[in-house]
Formats: sequence, C-alpha cells, structure tokens
Amino acid sequence: MIDGDLERHSRALFALTMRAMDDAAQLSPSALRALLALDDRGTCKLAVLAAELRLSQSATSRLVDRLVDNGLVDRAAAPDSRREIRISATAEGQKITRRVLQRRQQAIDDVVQTMDPDDVRQLLAGLAAFAAAASDPSRLG
Repeated sequence: MIDGDLERHSRALFALTMRAMDDAAQLSPSALRALLALDDRGTCKLAVLAAELRLSQSATSRLVDRLVDNGLVDRAAAPDSRREIRISATAEGQKITRRVLQRRQQAIDDVVQTMDPDDVRQLLAGLAAFAAAASDPSRLG
C-alpha cells in the first residue's frame, strides 16, 4: 500500500469539497449525492439511481420522497411503462448542484494557481489514472 500518503494528501481535496457543500447544508450527504448523480446522468430510473448510490431501492425511494417534498427532484412514470419510475432534478435541484460544483471548482482553481505548472500536469495525469481505475468495476470490490 502507499502507507497512508494518498489518504493523508487526499484530505485537502476532501476539505475543499466539504466547504463547497456549505451552500447545501440543508441536504444530507445522500441527498447531495443523489443530486450529483442526476446531474451526471440526467433523468434516470429509480433502480439506476439506487445502483449509483449503492442503496437499496426502498432506501432510494424514501430519499427521493424527501427530495420531492423539498422541490429538488421530480418523479414520474416512464412514458413507455407505468411501472417504471423516472427521476429527474428540478430547476431548484439543478441550481443547488451547480452552486456546489462551481464553489468546488473555484476552490480547486485557487489552489492550482499557486502550484508550479509541472506539478499541475503531474497531478492531472495521476488523477486521470486514478479516476479511470476507480470507474472500472472489475477493479473494485
């Protein structure tokens, strides 16, 4: 293993992310993850959202209920199958997601501007390799 270095160093990025989430303080981490997943995927089935969040369908359904009650998500029957439920973010849900992502991007930009350009290139290469490995289901447990 990398002897804790990756964990220790990644805390800075985690801290930037947590500060960016301050605007979404009224949301649970699961609710924000759901909004971010919908931002990535667009409208999707409840089952797809549950798989993305690694939650059961019943837990995801309850989470979606809360988000619907808060006006952040819409739920509707799929046009081709009344049994299939489609989930999408509302304009307000999208607004919160955009604000969190913009704040996070600005915080990252502020840090990167203080770095040596060669260090930035190395960071980007390493993060790209990390993201590729993390998105490969065959590599994850």
